Parts: sequence; structure tokens; C-alpha cells
Amino acid sequence: MTTVLTPVPGAADLLLAEYQLPGHAPVEQLRAVTRVAATVAGVPTAVVNLLGDCSQHQVASVGFAGGDSPVSGSMCAAALRDERLRHLPDASKEPAFTGNPWVDGRLAAVRLYASAPMLLPDGRVLGTLCVFSDEPGHLSPAQLEALTDLAGQAVALFEQARLTRLADEQAARFRESRDEAERRGALTAAVLETIDVGIVACDAAGMPTLLNRAAREFRGLPADLPAGAGVWDGQYVLFREDGTTPLPMAEVPLLRALADGHVRDAVVVIAPQEGDPVTVRCDGQAMVDDAGRLLGAVIAQKDVSGARAQARALTEARDQALAATRAKTAFLAAASHEIRTPLNGVLGMLEMLSLDALTPTQHEHVAVARRSGEALLHLLNDVLDLSKAETTAVTLAREPFRPADVVAEVVAALEPSARHRGLTLELTGDAVGARVGDPHRLRQVVMNLVGNAVKFTERGGVTVDVSGDGTAPLRVAVGDTGAGMSATEVAQLFQPFTQGAQGARHGGTGLGLALSRQLVELMGGRIDVVSEPGVGSTFTVVLDLPAAAAPAQPAAAPAPAAAPASTGRRPRVLVADDNDINLMVASGLLTAEGADVVTAGDGLAALRAVQDGAFDLVLLDLQMPRMSGLEAVAAIRALPGGAGRTRVVALTAETLAGSEAACRAAGMDGVLVKPVRGADVRRVLAGLDLPGGPA
Repeated sequence: MTTVLTPVPGAADLLLAEYQLPGHAPVEQLRAVTRVAATVAGVPTAVVNLLGDCSQHQVASVGFAGGDSPVSGSMCAAALRDERLRHLPDASKEPAFTGNPWVDGRLAAVRLYASAPMLLPDGRVLGTLCVFSDEPGHLSPAQLEALTDLAGQAVALFEQARLTRLADEQAARFRESRDEAERRGALTAAVLETIDVGIVACDAAGMPTLLNRAAREFRGLPADLPAGAGVWDGQYVLFREDGTTPLPMAEVPLLRALADGHVRDAVVVIAPQEGDPVTVRCDGQAMVDDAGRLLGAVIAQKDVSGARAQARALTEARDQALAATRAKTAFLAAASHEIRTPLNGVLGMLEMLSLDALTPTQHEHVAVARRSGEALLHLLNDVLDLSKAETTAVTLAREPFRPADVVAEVVAALEPSARHRGLTLELTGDAVGARVGDPHRLRQVVMNLVGNAVKFTERGGVTVDVSGDGTAPLRVAVGDTGAGMSATEVAQLFQPFTQGAQGARHGGTGLGLALSRQLVELMGGRIDVVSEPGVGSTFTVVLDLPAAAAPAQPAAAPAPAAAPASTGRRPRVLVADDNDINLMVASGLLTAEGADVVTAGDGLAALRAVQDGAFDLVLLDLQMPRMSGLEAVAAIRALPGGAGRTRVVALTAETLAGSEAACRAAGMDGVLVKPVRGADVRRVLAGLDLPGGPA
């Protein structure tokens, strides 16, 4: 719900006058706050603004030489009235700031903008701490929380400045008159006993000399307790922030201030013998006289129990949400496994059927069925990949590669499809140097973008441009001369299962672009879209990938798979699977490639078959009764002689991260993911090193 702060006429100027601002602002300390805020937010500019009724006073900044300006055009004043304006990735796109001089370039060209109100303990607003940049961007929840904390620190500085000023004024009056000093002392004592901030002081030896009412209440001590009597004698215990680890004496905030000269943001838990523990944040410093002699130390303790409890609750809620998302991913992986098994039978049988002597009409029907099965498999893979990306379960590789080679491979793969549709597909760009990143995920993203461009373009062509020489970010722009999209369609473009008019016309699930954006964001980049109805669209992937230390070798073109018929004899292959359809599919595909096939219904039968006869290749399903595939390969590797060195490849419908690594760790030489196609079989057979022999 949006919070609206309605100012009382004249109240803002009265508040500034109360704090004698901006004249008595602690500029240097506030400038330090702006430096920290700019660093935390990763932007060049941070400003502390005081808001009067008519003027905005910029009292401290980094990266910006400001001054006073009318409050009527203040972005900060608008953000105080509407929380929605307090974090804008691109202020130029916010209607509320149309024509604003801070956005349109008259005073500045603000794009990324975020602010936090400087709230006094009584709820009044001094102004804001804001950060901004002339480039669009986005702050994480942690950065926004840090900005809020820093705004609190700025308020503390104003409070400290005000208290210091009051103390200075009181000191001047003390020097003028002893009576005035006594009156000031009585007033100070009354203030200390009234405020809800705990004040604790000690002498130079570390013995307590003062605990105000709030400090005594924190410790469960009686209100009439003498200043230093028995306060350390087991009446309360200090713990670290976790509330369970006892606080060592050297970490007691008051003693730290005494030893180090100051203490800032020290969080401890005070656990009285009677009453509830209290979490306090401590700030303090040592006290010295005019000659520099140590007199003692004083700390202020603010009760932050409620805020810490809320933070813990938010953390627990976040962890529960992540756990639920991980459970969803695990469910999708399990469902994927169960779907792939019958899908393996469908696609395998269709491929085998396509090898038979069919009529042209029958061949067309088989081709349609295969395309439908492939579409189902593609949808299954996209859903699982998208779910993994949502939980950042996708593991990104970090290896040197040439982006231009990856894009060239995609263009080469899709050029026949474009030519078949009567389109041109052109690759342009600079000689981009080697980068470090994940070439496979980049290929997946570019394949999706170029494939969509070819699919949704009916005439003209598609251009793929690669740029980003030197240290510049890598840019891959895919432009087409298709129908283009409206602004509404572009705004919804990256939502899963959402399609524009062209998507609905040409078919698809709407998952490809959602997955592509997730992958690009995981790689630390972004996808920009420019589209105009009737003209076309351009999708630009921007990735800030570091340059490779050594040039990456150009990606070798994949060698065409070939059946091992030239070796002089037929390969002998054992297939183990507890599913009869999977056995039929694997046997049919292997036989079609010239292999002699032996089948087994479980891992134990496969082990016995290897013991009884020699095989060039063993294909093991992972999930089988009596003995699983992983158990079977371990037993095969333990066999003496050549049997233990037989080439073994896993057959699996498992898609969870780490499954391939587990197979190789168990002794597998490779992994085939179901559904298995003829190309997979040819690739595995082509890798066999068969000795010559009788055919």
C-alpha cells in the first residue's frame, strides 16, 4: 500500500530551524555517508537533501556539485509522497517525472534513482538520502535496505550534531555561571532519564558511573539502583547478536569505546535474570578532557529487538520460498524423467518406422508425428531449464571461447531453414576477441533469438551483428524485418507462456524468451528489445564478459557421425533396461546402424552377460530392479581382464544437475539422455575403436 506523507504548511521550515539547518549540518560526516551510499549502490552520485517548504537544500554529496533548488521540482519530495517513486530503474520512463528538470537534462539526466527518507524518532522527515546515475540500473533488496540504514545514520549524525551543539551551548553557559551549569546538569539528567535510548558511562578504569532509566530497564535493574553498585554481579548477561554466545569482556561495547576511542553499530543482547532479552545497537566513544587525558567512555544503546525480529522473519520467509521453489524444480525433474520414458518409445519407434518402405503419405504422417514429439520434448526441456534458472540451479561454465564462433555456428545451423522460407540470414560485426564465460548457454540464447526471428519473418531477412572489441561489453543484436510488436506486446514479451499476436499465429509455448532472459541475467547481462509494428524487431543481448587470458581456439565443426562399418566387423552391443519399449527402441536403432544387439532386463543380468561374453559397448539404464546402472558399472569395472575395460554408456531420463558427473564418477564413459535418436546411436558407435575382423 502506498504511504502518502501530507506536509503541514510551514512545518518543514520550522523543523529545519529547530535543527538549525542547513547552516549547522555535519557536512563532512554526511559526505562520508554519501560516499558509502554511492559505493553500496554502485552509482556515481549520492546526495543528502534537506526539504523545506519552498527550497531543497543539498547539504552533502559525492559525484554532484549541487546547491539549493525549488522543492516544486524535487524528485525526493515526490518520492516522499509516493513510495512507488523511491526506486526507479529508469526515471525517464516514469510519467510522474515527465518534464522534470532533474530528468530531462536541464539540471541533470537522472535514470537510475533511489531514495530513503531521513525519519526522526518522532516520525518527522528531515529530507532524504538519494542515489542516482545517468544510466538505467536496478538496486537489489539488500542495497535498498543498506540505503535505508545509511539514511538512519545520516539522521543520527544530525541528532549528534544537534546534541553536540546543545552540549556546546550548555558548556558555554557553564563557563558563564555555576548556577547555569547546575541547571544544565539537572536538565541533562532529566533528559537522560526521559529518553528511550539507554545511556551507559564508565570512568577511566572501566567502572560504571551512569546508567539512565532506559539502560536500567534493559538490564532488569531497579530504578533506584546507585550508579555503579553491583551492576556486573550476575544480574544480567551479555550475549552476541545470536543471543546464545556469551560476549567476551573485550567485546563489551563500553570497554571497546574506552580502549579504541569509539564504537559504532555494535549489536549485543542483554539478558536480565528476570524479563525478556533485549537486542540493542550501541554507538559510543571515549571521553577526554581539554588536556587529552582519558576520563571514561559513554555509549548510547538503541533497542532494535523489533527490527531484528522482523529481519529474521523476512529471512525465514525467503528461505521457505526458496525451499518451495527448489521442491518445484525437483518435482519437475521427476516428472520429466517419467515423461521421457514413454516419449523415448514414441520418438524411437517413429524414427524406426521412417526407415521402412512407406508410401509418401505415410512418410508425411510419420514426419508430422515426429515433429510433434520433438516439440513436446523441446517444451519439456524449456520448462525444466526455466525452473532451474528461477532457483539459480543452472551451473554456468567459465571457460575461454570466441563469441563470434558461437554465433557463426548458430547462423550456419539455421541458414537452411531461412533459405527454405525465402529469407536472407546475414552475420555481420567486429572481430570480437576471446572472452571467458559459458559458450553453451550463449549458444542456447542466440539459437532461440535467431530461431524466433526466422520463424516470425515472412519476407526480407534476418541480420545477426556481433560487436564488443577490447574491454567493451559483448553485444549480439538479432534484427528482423518481421511484423514487429506493439509496446504492450513488448512489455509482456518475457513472461512465461505469454505470446504476442505473431506467437499465437505461428505456434509455440512462450517459454523460449523467458528462459533466454533468465540465462542472460544469470550471466550478469540483459536483453534489450526495440520493435515497431510493420517494420521489424531487434533483440540485443549485452554481456560484460571478461577478456580471456589466452586466445581460445576456434570451435571445431562437429564431425559427421558415421557407422563403424568400415572397421571390418559388426559391433557387439549389450543394452540393459527394465522397460521393454526402451529395449525395443534401442535395439532397433542399433540394428539399423549395423550392430549385433543383446538385451538384458536389469543390471544383474547385464553383469552376467558381460561375464559370459565380450561386448564392444554396454548401454545401461540407471534405474533398474535388482541392480541399478550405477551398481552394474561398478561391478563391471571390478571384473578381471578386458571385461572390466568394456566401454559403458549410461541411458537415463534424469535431468537433474550433477547426474552426468555422478555417472562418470561411477565409471561410465558417457551419458545418453532419453529420448535416444538415431544420431545419438551413430555418434556413440562412431567412437568405438573396433579391431579388424571378419564381417
